[in-house]
Formats: sequence, C-alpha cells, structure tokens
Amino acid sequence: MDMEAMDIYQVDPLWAGGISEVNKICTLASAYDVQVIPHGSSVPVNAQVSFAHNPTITPMMEYLVILNETLQFFLKNPVKPVNGFITPPTAPGVGVELDESKIESEQDINWSK
Repeated sequence: MDMEAMDIYQVDPLWAGGISEVNKICTLASAYDVQVIPHGSSVPVNAQVSFAHNPTITPMMEYLVILNETLQFFLKNPVKPVNGFITPPTAPGVGVELDESKIESEQDINWSK
C-alpha cells in the first residue's frame, strides 16, 4: 500500500488468516484510501466483514455462483444476492447453521486410529 501498487485489494478470509486479519487489512486500506472487495469463497464471512466496514472501503463483495451454491448447500440460511444485492445478516456471529434436512447420514470420524 505504501507503493500505491493497487487501487483494490481482493482478500480471501480463508487465505488471509480469518475475520480478524481481513478486518486489519480493511483498517489499513482505510488509512491508505483504497478499497477491499472480499473474494467470494466464504460469503457468510465476507458479508460480516463487508457490512462491518464503511461502504467506501468495502463497496461490494464477490459472489462466485457455482462455488457458493456448492459451499452453502448444507446451510439453513445461505447468503445469496437478490437482484445483485446481499442483505446484511441478522443472525448472531457469522450466522452459519446447518440445515439438517439436507443431511442424509452422520458419522463420527476418529483421525487418531
């Protein structure tokens, strides 16, 4: 950012270190007057981050249609755009809750064996 190499930073919470690290990047971007557009692989997390910051810093977020249909399939309330817009989440935390009606079977996996 010191070198003014980019006008927009597209960070992915899964690669950047999670919500806390993306929040730090957004704060730094605010100081440098550049935008952050969260990468579309973790939309529930990206929505929380995006709506927590000023829209001049996080004016939009990426939504990868095919990937997010797959990644959010088992969620009770998947985050999806309607007419190109995502509504701020109202559930506590990140708001990720499994839809048990979509689960065909459950099995405990023990990795220590």
